[in-house]
Amino acid sequence: VLLLAMLSGLALPLLKIPLHNLSAWVWLKMGKSIIFPVFFCVNDGTSTLESCVSYIANTVIPAFGISLFFTGLLWFCLPKKKKLLTAFIIAISLAVFSLNPVDFLGLFACGLWLSFLRDKANNVYAPFLALLSSGIMELFITSLVPSVDITMVQVYSDISPTILYSSAPSFIAGLIL
Repeated sequence: VLLLAMLSGLALPLLKIPLHNLSAWVWLKMGKSIIFPVFFCVNDGTSTLESCVSYIANTVIPAFGISLFFTGLLWFCLPKKKKLLTAFIIAISLAVFSLNPVDFLGLFACGLWLSFLRDKANNVYAPFLALLSSGIMELFITSLVPSVDITMVQVYSDISPTILYSSAPSFIAGLIL
């Protein structure tokens, strides 16, 4: 079960990155300026050590916290008989507590999937492994499905059309997987 949870995490970036790109484009298309998330970091380094530290800071530590709080404590406190309502509350809470309005939809979809994994595996290790494998997959697919760098865009025309064209097939592939 844990191996399947880890493998299922490989599809999460195929959902999260296109939703990030599309929501950034829609946000800018509405004439609003980008609101930066409260916590974020940019890694421009190419060394192995910088990549490892970035992976730990951006993936391992948040995955541990998400698994412990949202799919652990919050799951335990919510009603067990209403699994759909519990999954919805966890997904909304994860998206809201991320304090990142551009990634709200992507984190909501991620929260729904993590709640499903928590329910089926009946432990917090499954969502944790899914998030770890998702972080690894993001390292490999950034050249295929680039993410909009919200620190560099000011208006919607700054977003390359190739990013939008690669986001749609990626989103469909993520839904299928």
